[in-house]
Amino acid sequence: MAFTEKITENLKSGRSVIIVGQTDEGKSWFVDHKLLPALRNLGWRVCYYPEGNIVPGISEECDIAIFDEVESFLDQEFLENLYPEERPYYPDYYIERVKGWFGKMKNYLCPCIYIVTRNGEDEIGYFAKNIQAIDFDDRPIEVLVFRRDVSG
Repeated sequence: MAFTEKITENLKSGRSVIIVGQTDEGKSWFVDHKLLPALRNLGWRVCYYPEGNIVPGISEECDIAIFDEVESFLDQEFLENLYPEERPYYPDYYIERVKGWFGKMKNYLCPCIYIVTRNGEDEIGYFAKNIQAIDFDDRPIEVLVFRRDVSG
């Protein structure tokens, strides 16, 4: 099954999706050029937010919401163990900023797509295997690994 089809099948069943992949692997390009047109061709109203700081405080009317450049703290302990010289892994000011974004994103009760960046196979593998929800929402979620060569 093609990557776009995996995403749409989850959305049709009401499940949200996390797409995790490396920096500069083409995740945002994929959203702009492949995913958005495919979702809109299905007749869905799609809200796309390329950055957390532009998410409105009140949920817009959409069938699907896509949030790019989303952060997750659910694997923070793993990252700190992987990079002990970078403790704390996230500075306090960044955590506060991201929690503000979380407060806005949690208002979207429709199925959502969250684009998360992790670099290195260890980080991506851990995230894909161990994350079962997004930080601010306990609804089950499907985590899909994005790779430039198979995600077209």
